Amino acid sequence: MTVASGTVMTDVGRGNVPLSLFICVLGNALAIFTIPFSLNLLLHFGGHIELPVLRMLGGLALTILVPTIIGQLARPLVKERIAHYKKGFSIFQQCIVLLIIFNAVASSTERILQAGIAILAVLAFMVVLHSMVLAMNYGTARFMGLDRPSVTAFTIHTSQKTLTVSYIVWAGYFAAQFPMAMIPAIGYHLTQMIMDSIVAQKFRLAAERAESALI
Repeated sequence: MTVASGTVMTDVGRGNVPLSLFICVLGNALAIFTIPFSLNLLLHFGGHIELPVLRMLGGLALTILVPTIIGQLARPLVKERIAHYKKGFSIFQQCIVLLIIFNAVASSTERILQAGIAILAVLAFMVVLHSMVLAMNYGTARFMGLDRPSVTAFTIHTSQKTLTVSYIVWAGYFAAQFPMAMIPAIGYHLTQMIMDSIVAQKFRLAAERAESALI
C-alpha cells in the first residue's frame, strides 16, 4: 500500500491519518508474507513455474519491511526537522514512481505496441476493479461501524496498492520471462491516483457539510 499518496488523500478527505498510516504499515507487512506463497499457488494454475519462495520472502522483508519499520520509528524524531522539505520529498517520491513506470514500459515497448487496443482493455478492467474494491471497502468500513474519518481512511488506503512492491517482485523474478506483466500494475496505479483523488474530494465535501450542519 502506498504511504505517500494514500496518506495525503486521506488527509484531503478529512480522514483519520494515523489509521491510514497503520493500515499502510500493516498491509505492507502482511504482503511480504502472503505474496510469495499466493503467487506460487496461482502460478501453478497457469503452468509449472517454481518460485524461490523463501528467497523472495527474505528479499521482500529486506527491501520493504525493514525500511518501513525504520521510517516509522524515525518519523517522530525527524518530522519537525524535515517539515520544511516536505514538498521536495513529495516530488522525489513521485519521480521514483515515474522512473519505475518508465523502466517497465521501456523494457517492453515493442510488445506494448503489438498489443495495441488490448492495453485499453486492461486499463478499462482496472477502472472496474478499483471501483469494486472501493465499494467493497467502503461497505466494510460502514459495516464495522467506523466513524466518518476512519471510514475515509479505510476506504482510500485499503483500496490502494503500491507500485513499488509490484516492481520489486516483477523485476526480480518475472521481467525476462514476462516483460508485460507490470502493465496491469501500472494501470491500477494510474487508476487509483485519479479515482482516489475524486473520492477524497467527495469525502471532504461530505465532512464539510456535516460540520456546517452542526453550526
